[in-house]
Amino acid sequence: MRINNIINDIGVMVDGQGEQLNIISEDTLKTNKNVVEANAQMEEANTLQKKSRKKTIWLVALIILIVAVVIGIVFIIRGKN
Repeated sequence: MRINNIINDIGVMVDGQGEQLNIISEDTLKTNKNVVEANAQMEEANTLQKKSRKKTIWLVALIILIVAVVIGIVFIIRGKN
């Protein structure tokens, strides 16, 4: 009778551990999926950051060009007076 109880207890423990392993397995798969998605988002963020940097450089260059033209026009007008 005692051996039967012990075997039943072991069976319950093994069953519980199997459920825990299933939960761990599911969590591992979810984590893997999240990591793959995060990597894709990081690559997209990197691409967007590079585009933003290029736009900023072009904008600064355009502003410098406009300022240089305005200064040149001011010097030309002052030189005529």
